[in-house]
Amino acid sequence: MFEAQIVGTEDASGYGNYKFDHLPSHGDRIVIGNNRGSLDTLRVLWVEHHPVKIPASEYARHDPHVLICVEYIDSDDE
Repeated sequence: MFEAQIVGTEDASGYGNYKFDHLPSHGDRIVIGNNRGSLDTLRVLWVEHHPVKIPASEYARHDPHVLICVEYIDSDDE
């Protein structure tokens, strides 16, 4: 499992950090809980990888991370 940050295109909205079993690809759909207690469906636009060089300098970031940009598709709100 790895952690990735999900960001949206709508006003640079941030959905937060989530754990994934595998990396999503362009066009994949992600379903996440929202703050209203329902689910939002998002479509992956692109995935950005930030690997860590080995050996890393003492001033570099020492943990790799992934940024997933999504667009909002739908919510199951009633």
